[in-house]
Amino acid sequence: MKTATITAGEVMTGFVAAEPSDTLDETAALMLMVEQGCHHLPVVDTDARPIGVVGMRSVVSGTIERSGVAGEVCGWAP
Repeated sequence: MKTATITAGEVMTGFVAAEPSDTLDETAALMLMVEQGCHHLPVVDTDARPIGVVGMRSVVSGTIERSGVAGEVCGWAP
């Protein structure tokens, strides 16, 4: 049985990225991830070189933490 060769280019999503100065505590980053069907966004410098990755979990956790409703979301009050 011959194995099919699939390239990364055939299965990748469109290229979307965040810059270090982008504000991620709003829903824009989450909406971008949902629209693109991805759970992580590469972070690129001004020359579009990758310098890191931000994940959906980090954005959600940071948003909840900064909003001050972490206790309400988790079912406990401070």
